[in-house]
Amino acid sequence: MMPILLGRKLAEQPLGPSAVLMAVCLLIYYGCWGRFYWSGREFAVLFTPWLGIPVPMAVFPAIYFMLLGFWLESWLLLIPAFLFAVGHLVNSWNVYTQVR
Repeated sequence: MMPILLGRKLAEQPLGPSAVLMAVCLLIYYGCWGRFYWSGREFAVLFTPWLGIPVPMAVFPAIYFMLLGFWLESWLLLIPAFLFAVGHLVNSWNVYTQVR
């Protein structure tokens, strides 16, 4: 909801390094979904490392939302993004250790 509530501020921001890195994170995240579907939707693939990065399907959305908070210079978005990152990474790591 926060990106929607901050939509006007988002529209006013010039594109910069954060926006480019966000696009990279989003492309990698979608690529991981593609890998999941191409592998026959095997659950363990959701947590398989990519280029040495463990649980990429948790890492890249977390980075994406934190970059969005930095790009918008919004503590209202950055704090929930950080909390999301911690929870999502811990939960995904626990599942990864069980699946492995």
